[in-house]
Amino acid sequence: VRVRFNGNVVGEGRWQDFQHFTLEAPLSPDLLIDGFNRVEVELPGEIEAPIDVVYLDAIDVTYTRRIEAFEDELRFTPEADGRLRFEIGGFTSSEVRVFDLSSSSEVSEIVPVEIATEPDGFRATFVGGGRGDYYAVGAGKIRTPEKITIRRIENLRRPNLGADYLVIAPRDFLEAARPLLTHRRRQGLRVKGVAVEDLYDLFSEGQFDPGAIRAFLQYAYENWRSPAPEYVLLLGDATLDYRDNYGTGKETRVPAHLTFSDLSGLIPDDNWYVSVDGDDFLPDMKVGRISGGDAETIATVVRKIIRYESEGAPTRAHALFAADNNEPVFEEDSEVLIGMLPPSYEVSRVYLSDYSDIDAATDDVLSAIDAGAFLTIYTGHGNITR
Repeated sequence: VRVRFNGNVVGEGRWQDFQHFTLEAPLSPDLLIDGFNRVEVELPGEIEAPIDVVYLDAIDVTYTRRIEAFEDELRFTPEADGRLRFEIGGFTSSEVRVFDLSSSSEVSEIVPVEIATEPDGFRATFVGGGRGDYYAVGAGKIRTPEKITIRRIENLRRPNLGADYLVIAPRDFLEAARPLLTHRRRQGLRVKGVAVEDLYDLFSEGQFDPGAIRAFLQYAYENWRSPAPEYVLLLGDATLDYRDNYGTGKETRVPAHLTFSDLSGLIPDDNWYVSVDGDDFLPDMKVGRISGGDAETIATVVRKIIRYESEGAPTRAHALFAADNNEPVFEEDSEVLIGMLPPSYEVSRVYLSDYSDIDAATDDVLSAIDAGAFLTIYTGHGNITR
């Protein structure tokens, strides 16, 4: 990878295979211009590999500048030892506040701040540590939230809680899940429904983060009353396109963690949520998902599950394997899985390479499911719109 700053090459980096790579390069202050600066990340293609892909995470530029406000605000990080006296000019208001952002969880305001008049505005002076992270702002730049609302959340960090069967869903899906929770309770399981929004508040400081789900499950596994949870059901759709950059309109209701695979790159991996004991990839709880974008869809699937279990499972073991036709490996993988089934299983194969009409293959998949296939495995490519 080659990095240019305002048209000038400032650094190059080379690595192999999938890695988290940080490229650090010195930057001459002479290359900086007042206003818009352009950073280009280029893949020269001077490699033998057939694929050359880089996912850019962030660009940080650290440079020396005058401690002077621009449009009534300034954020800066000094690098010096001991206590220092800072003077910041360029403010248009005499009301200047300074905050220490060194700790995101303990933001503090620095007082006192001395204000002095200058020919072109005002200067703020304060004393602080030489290695802090400071933000100075004039009164006109201070932002206020549109509204503040109280949201009461359940405290799930309590060791006296316990459950065998956990449902994690958006708050507006929990009512649709209630019949399933009741059904499982009647089967003798301790059940609990949890709003995924509460997990963000409790385990990721209110931020949308799949890690909050895993942190909660690990806490419950390690701290709740024994026995630890055994079943986890995720209710809701997920998409890798969290920001809807593709314009599909699909919303992530319960996110899927993306794990890197040597063969396929990033893949959705709900198993990651329940691998909480040790460093291995083996699940410590059984996890499943009902995909649905609205409560009505979830309620429909819940009714089908309860009816299916209440009316009795089919007497024959029937498995359906569907495979895409883009690559032979899809059928090969399906055959490997079929070979693991007991001989008593009846197997239906819908391999797209055997069909000249995609609609006919779709009809056969639906017919096999309607006929009572309780295990359906699809191997192949997906699409962001489906």
